[in-house]
Amino acid sequence: MNPIFLKKSLFVLVLLSISLIFSQVEAAKKAERPSERAIMHNNQGVTALYNGDNDRALFEFKTATELSPKYVEAWNNLGLAYKFKGQLDLAIDALNRAIFLDKKYASPYNHLGTIYYNKNEYTKAIAQFILAIKYNSKFSDAYYNMGLTYAAMAHSTHDKSKFNDAITALVKATTFNAEHPYAHNELAKIYQELGQYEQAIIRYKLALEINPKLTDSWINLSTLYNQTGETLKAQQALSQAMSQSPDSGYAHMNMGLAFVTEKNFTLALREFDQVIQKEPTNDQAYYNAGFTHFQLGVDAKNKGDGGRAATEFDQAIKAYQSALKLKPNFSDAAFNIGFTYQTENDIPHTIEAYQETLKIDPNHPRALFALGGIFQAQGDSKNASTYYCRFIKLKPTGFENDIGRVQEQVKNWGGCK
Repeated sequence: MNPIFLKKSLFVLVLLSISLIFSQVEAAKKAERPSERAIMHNNQGVTALYNGDNDRALFEFKTATELSPKYVEAWNNLGLAYKFKGQLDLAIDALNRAIFLDKKYASPYNHLGTIYYNKNEYTKAIAQFILAIKYNSKFSDAYYNMGLTYAAMAHSTHDKSKFNDAITALVKATTFNAEHPYAHNELAKIYQELGQYEQAIIRYKLALEINPKLTDSWINLSTLYNQTGETLKAQQALSQAMSQSPDSGYAHMNMGLAFVTEKNFTLALREFDQVIQKEPTNDQAYYNAGFTHFQLGVDAKNKGDGGRAATEFDQAIKAYQSALKLKPNFSDAAFNIGFTYQTENDIPHTIEAYQETLKIDPNHPRALFALGGIFQAQGDSKNASTYYCRFIKLKPTGFENDIGRVQEQVKNWGGCK
C-alpha cells in the first residue's frame, strides 16, 4: 500500500495554526479565541510531531485542549498525533471533536480519510476527502490522498475505471500545488501501469525536479526506461537512486535486473549479492542470484569450460535452495532447481525437484510439461501420459504449440483417461 502523504499536511497545519492565531484577534466576538498558553502548547506539539517525538506531541496537544477545550486546531493535531501512535480509535474521536467544533474545517476530514485508507475502508476514506475538498476546494493534499485511494481501489477491485478517478484527483493536486512531488510520482506510476509512458516520464521528471532525493521515482523511472528499451538511461536513473540511498536493496535489485537485461551477468550478480548482504532474508534476491549463476554456467558450458560451468550450476542450485527455504511456497525456485539439474543431465535429481515443485503447485505447467518429456525420453509412456494429460487439461497460456504437439503424442498412446 502506498503511504498516505502527511508531512506536507503537517507543514500546512503549522501555517494554518499561526494564521488563525493572529487573524482571530480581531474576530474574537465571532469565535472563541484559545488562550495564549494553549496556543504555545499547540505549536510546541506541532514542532514535536514534525520532529517525530509523538509522545511529547501528544502531551502538548492534550495540554492545549485542556486549557482551551474549544481549540479546534489542537483537537485536529491531537487526532493526527494519535494516528501516528497507531491509536486509531482515539484519533477518530479527536478528529470528530474538531469537526463538531467547526464542521467547515477541512483538515480533520482529510486526516480521517487517511485513517480509513490505512484500514482499507476506501469508500469511507473517499467520503472524508470529498468533505475536506468541499470546505477547501484547493486542498491539494486531500486531492492527493483521494487519488491514492482511488488507485488502491483499482488494484483491490480490478476496476480499471478507478484509475481515471485517481488521475483526475492527482492532476487536481498538482494543479493547486505544482510543487507536490509525491502527487507527480503517483501520477507517473499510474500512467506507467496504463502504458502511457511519455506522460509517466514527464511526471517522474517533475517529481525529481522538485525532490531529487525521491529514490522511488528514480527506480520507477529506471524500470520505465527498461520498458522503452532505453537501457543506458535506465542505468543512469538507478545510479541516481543508489547515490541518494546507497543502502537501498531495492535500488541494487533493480540495477541487477537492468544488467540481466543487457546480459551482463557478472555485474548483475554483484548487485544481487549486495542485496543479499543488506537483506539476508530477501528470497527474490537469492532467486535472481540463482538465475544469474545459471546463465554464467551456460556461458561457461558453451565456451567448453566444464569446470567453471559445474561451479556456477552448483551455486545456482544453492541460491535457489536458499530462496525456497525463505519462501517454502516458491514454486519457481523449486522448478529452477530441477531445470539446473536437467541442464547438467542429472535426471534423478531433476525428477525429484520437479515433483517437489508439483507438491507446492500441482498446476505448475512447466513442471508438468518437463516431467512428461523426461518420461517420454525414457520410454515410460504411462508416466509421460499422466503428466502430459494434466498439462493438456490445464491449457496454460503461452504453451499453445506444445499443447498441440503433446495432444498428438498422447493420442498415439491411447489418449487421456
